[in-house]
Amino acid sequence: MLKRLSFESIPWDENDSPVVPLNLTKDTEITSLNPFQETENWMPFYQSSIPFFQMQVIDNITQRYEVVVTSMQRYFTECGFKWFYPHDLLILARQMNDYTDLLIRVEYLDDEKLRLYICLASGDDLGFSALVAGISKVLL
Repeated sequence: MLKRLSFESIPWDENDSPVVPLNLTKDTEITSLNPFQETENWMPFYQSSIPFFQMQVIDNITQRYEVVVTSMQRYFTECGFKWFYPHDLLILARQMNDYTDLLIRVEYLDDEKLRLYICLASGDDLGFSALVAGISKVLL
């Protein structure tokens, strides 16, 4: 599924309901036990096939995962972003008025801390830096 995911394939203008029915049947086959399986590329989240041209990392986040994700979703909503949460460790966000596209990957660290990889897939470099600073302020 992640390999076919793109910012253009997401129905950004449709229902804002957080519930997305999966419509799984007994014939549904899971072909990979690990969607973040390491590849030649050192960034496992790149399997989503979404190209990006800038990345910033927020390290040593001590808040619980649930608090981090909820805080980011609130922040994105306040900043005029729509966001899509395809699975627990990935958030895609799009600012509808200027088409700034972000890919956010969450990584668990050994010492019960989190790391965020925030990637700019499209948009303004200066705006991206301001967004990352805002996210850091909310989380740290």
